[in-house]
Amino acid sequence: MARIFLLTVLCAVLPVFGAFAQDALRVRAGEHEGYSRLVFDFDQSMEYESDTATPGKLVLSFKGDAAVNTAGIAVDSISNIQGFDVLSQKPLKISVGIPEGSRTRSFRAGPRLVVDIYDPPGGKPKSEFEVSGASAVPEPTPEPVPEPNVAVAMPPPVVEEKKPEPEVKHEPEPASVLEPVHEPEAAPAAISAEVAVAEEHTEEHEKEEPPQQVAEALPPPPTNLEAASEGAAVPHVITITSTKSVGVTVFDNNGELWLVTDKNEFYLKPQVNGPTPEIFPPFKEQKIDG
Repeated sequence: MARIFLLTVLCAVLPVFGAFAQDALRVRAGEHEGYSRLVFDFDQSMEYESDTATPGKLVLSFKGDAAVNTAGIAVDSISNIQGFDVLSQKPLKISVGIPEGSRTRSFRAGPRLVVDIYDPPGGKPKSEFEVSGASAVPEPTPEPVPEPNVAVAMPPPVVEEKKPEPEVKHEPEPASVLEPVHEPEAAPAAISAEVAVAEEHTEEHEKEEPPQQVAEALPPPPTNLEAASEGAAVPHVITITSTKSVGVTVFDNNGELWLVTDKNEFYLKPQVNGPTPEIFPPFKEQKIDG
């Protein structure tokens, strides 16, 4: 009975999302290493479709109504967003100007929608951001002010005084003292014979024993994490978004990156941000009891 009641409640709530309308949709933009980001702060999740069939254009079509507020977009600091045009509000449809050849990616973070626009192959372009309805007023160029000629007094040259050289007193050398020379005593003949026998035994032992070969230690094979790091040209960032407090721990387990959380929610799925996220394999989800 409880399952039938829950299914009935969900079916009753679904039509509300289709008719969702937001009075003031806030849109924010930010600049990151290798890509630019747009964030749509929806109050509730809204279905959408993205279209990049036209070169230099990204069209986002939403299945709902909203009035857009672009006060959070910094006009002078966005490089990969070259235009932002609201085509309609009922339903909401937006056209974003992007550099030709750049890749885009969109994903949800709770009710919000995040759109990343990566740098084109030729590098980050110059910012040419334009918002529909806003007029750009050029700033007046200041006239150069001539600098006055100011005579600077030079300090007088410094003359170093020569110090008198100290007199060196030559002390008389002491008279050489002749010491008696002691001749070394001859070693006994028995000791000389023992030394000769020991040298012959050492030479024979060196000839009999061949040199031992030393095994060189081979370096350990690269792990999966090191192989993925070698393929990345620039650093990548793994982000986890949540609307609630969540505990996260990250560690390396035999070359594999593990992320363990105390919540089992879909919106906690990790996202790889960077210019080449496709080189990383997909994350595998594994539930741990207890």
